[in-house]
This record gives sequence, structure tokens and C-alpha cells, in this order.
Amino acid sequence: WTTLMIRHVPPKMTQRQLVRELCAFGFEGRFDFVYIPLDSRRRANRGIAFVNFVDSQVAKDFASRVDGRHLGHPSAQREVEIVPADVQGFEQNVERHLDTLCNPAEISKPLVLK
Repeated sequence: WTTLMIRHVPPKMTQRQLVRELCAFGFEGRFDFVYIPLDSRRRANRGIAFVNFVDSQVAKDFASRVDGRHLGHPSAQREVEIVPADVQGFEQNVERHLDTLCNPAEISKPLVLK
């Protein structure tokens, strides 16, 4: 697997902040898809994020390094849990979220880096 779901993302964390975290953990340039779904009623994310890494070894390295840690500010509410996502691979994730990517009114779009 190359796509991971990150559970317990801090509610106000943005995709830009998550990308900064991924880079700070040493994974800059090693992922090509990032998505934090938003809950428009709460004006916060849904507490999950999806990241696709360039290969399975990088995904496993990320999972072992980050699982059980806090994202964002040290006072982040919960430790994150890293699990394989249901949808795997760059192309499959883009296909899965194509409607969101093509909808100009959608405020929560995946970040595609390829």
C-alpha cells in the first residue's frame, strides 16, 4: 500500500499545515496526494487525512515514524493513528475525488502534486 489514512488530525489543521508537517518529518517530495476532508457546518476538518506516498516503503516509513505522535502544536488533542486507506494509489485517489477536483464551488479539494 501507498495511501495512508491519518486519524485524529487536529480539527483546525489545514492541508498546507499538514504538508509542512510531512516535510518536517523528512518526507518532502515523497508524497503526491494530500486530502483533508472538511465539515462545512463545523468549519473544521473531519479529523482524517489521506496521503499517497511515492512507494510502499516510504508509506511504511512514514507510518512507523508518525503513528502515535501529535500533529501540529504539541498540545494537539490526540495522538494520530496511521492506517492503510481503503483507496490505494495516486491514480485511484484522483479518480475517487474527480468530482471534487472539478467542482469550482467545492472548498475542500485534494492537493495533487504530480
